[in-house]
Amino acid sequence: MNHPTRTRDFSIRWGTEDLDFHLPPRVHVDEVRPAVAASIKAIDDEKERELVVTRITKELAAGTGSTRGLSGHSLPSRGITLDKAKSIIVVSDDNTRVTPVKTLLPPIITMAKQSAKPISIIVAGGSHRHMTRDEKRAKFGAAIVDEIPVLDHEWADESTMVNFGKARCGSNGDGSHDYDIKLSRVACEPGTFVIGLGNIVPHRVCGFSGGYKILLPGLTCQATMNEIHYASARFTSERILGVVRNPVRDAINEIGIYRPIDFLVNTVLDGASRIVSLCLGDPVAAQFEGAGVARAIYGVQVGTPADIVIADAVPEHVDWWLCAKAACNCKTFVKPGGHLVLLAPCTEGWSPAHEGILLEHGYHAPAVIDAMVAGGQIPRDHLLEASHLAHVGEVLTHCHVHIISDTLDKKIIGKQGFDIVRSRDFQALVDDLVRDTHHDHDSHDDHASNSLAPPRVTIVRRGSEILPLPSLS
Repeated sequence: MNHPTRTRDFSIRWGTEDLDFHLPPRVHVDEVRPAVAASIKAIDDEKERELVVTRITKELAAGTGSTRGLSGHSLPSRGITLDKAKSIIVVSDDNTRVTPVKTLLPPIITMAKQSAKPISIIVAGGSHRHMTRDEKRAKFGAAIVDEIPVLDHEWADESTMVNFGKARCGSNGDGSHDYDIKLSRVACEPGTFVIGLGNIVPHRVCGFSGGYKILLPGLTCQATMNEIHYASARFTSERILGVVRNPVRDAINEIGIYRPIDFLVNTVLDGASRIVSLCLGDPVAAQFEGAGVARAIYGVQVGTPADIVIADAVPEHVDWWLCAKAACNCKTFVKPGGHLVLLAPCTEGWSPAHEGILLEHGYHAPAVIDAMVAGGQIPRDHLLEASHLAHVGEVLTHCHVHIISDTLDKKIIGKQGFDIVRSRDFQALVDDLVRDTHHDHDSHDDHASNSLAPPRVTIVRRGSEILPLPSLS
């Protein structure tokens, strides 16, 4: 008599919906995710708005602008305080980020009205496409967008920039280059009080987001953006991702020499997107403190790398340019030669702004990309894309990558080394990988005890934010 095989049922986020799947009982399963309020004390929902309003209002009233950097040397401030400012510009991230700006903005706007100073918002989206008006209303609140100017950053138009001269990203001997420091003129007008909004999470380019990253690369031109991103490609992910102090973060913080953020408003959220920490004031010190909190929330000990990792790309899902964060973050959870199954809908395609360059040059190991840049095959005008190619190429040389998407072209993207799988075939892919991994154990292990070892599967939640930490052993 045949008995039905018992399975364990799971679901995982795929864009705006959940996909169900199951695994056989013999599979060893680990689940990792950022900490939530049960393990880290979060601000109670009903008190969150009141506490945020009180703290921002109090700190803004007492704020004195940028004064001292973490390294101990002074970051020159123009000496502007809110009471002496002619106007206020709020520099905010776009709808690809989960910063709770609807909660953060009201006390800032109230103070601007009370002080009779004009206020506007500029979206520091870097090379991202502009948000639509409906997207702005959803991000900032309909009433705010209807009342206050919300400006777009024209990253490709250098006539809208102020050039502060040359800087060098990285230390001597690492192939670094001098590059122009250019920032949006909107944030550099004399008498403007600059407030930087953002959220702090692990980030492959600079260790953690937040702080001066809202200006660099958020409000820079293509050339500046190219250099700061490509600097990160000279280091493995383990040297940058989740490292609070690193060469790229130091270079980003140097922007404060040229255009200080007068007041920083950064949040740290838990795994349920609730505010855990509110980091205010000095843009270097506050971000540094917040990065430590974020490390505690998003950091997960890797343990034994898995044969198969099934990960969502939350909170990203729009295109591969963004969802690739999850691939970079989850690489360490996968054993060499293993499989990463990434649920990345990519509803807007591979990358609306960069797809042609990415597909032309292709994904390769970082050393190969670096040689292509040095040899001129990839022009320096496309270092931003080269950094992405190197970051993801590092993942592809480590493991097989399967992307669950109903929109990506299987043939075109398949040529880049990815396996594109439709959502309807997600379970079949999982079944095949579990079966084949089990066969690999059977066929390659000489010892009977090892031949019975079941596949190891790790399920990663919020893959675009998770931070793999080295084992303590």
